[in-house]
Amino acid sequence: MGKMLAKRVEFEEDANREALKGTITSVDGSTQFHMVVFNENLRLVASPKAPKSWSPFSRQRCSRSAAKRWAKSGGFSIPGLSFASGADLLVGQDVQIRPGTVSSSGGVTTITTDLVRLWPSQITGQVGSAGVSNGTFALTGLSSLFTGATPPITSITVVMLSEMTMMDDSGTGSLAAGQTVSVKGLLFNTSGTPTLVTRTLREH
Repeated sequence: MGKMLAKRVEFEEDANREALKGTITSVDGSTQFHMVVFNENLRLVASPKAPKSWSPFSRQRCSRSAAKRWAKSGGFSIPGLSFASGADLLVGQDVQIRPGTVSSSGGVTTITTDLVRLWPSQITGQVGSAGVSNGTFALTGLSSLFTGATPPITSITVVMLSEMTMMDDSGTGSLAAGQTVSVKGLLFNTSGTPTLVTRTLREH
């Protein structure tokens, strides 16, 4: 019966509603995208006749319904960063949706939703050749999820917030070009190069 001190509380969903989390793998337009649903969420989209054994991931096609609702959280406000419409969707974003109607055809599950909430993504890459400047650096050497997108994403601008959590590292000053790092934060579809805002960084 111990106690826990919470430094941060994140809203999941209303008690009487369910939610699905996953990673966007392609964006088909302003009203439709494909996502890989995290394994622990698969039971929510399983039909009565669905097999009891699931593979680690299931590909879903999500369409927004007429009730357009978007949300983001993170406890910061930076001009130019937005998650308010279909134009803000991006491959590699982790999102949470509220499932509405669910149908399946050809092994692909289609879900309509009235809520898309941006969720922190965890991305691994290398610090760009310019290194860290004013708490910002380019993340390069990205996975094929990004480089295989249309158009390809070869670099992400990482913005480090105050009160950063640095793991296996003594501080931002020791980060050097070419180092492999993992960053976790909200990924935004900004013009030119996507932007990820983070409070957590781990050096490999």
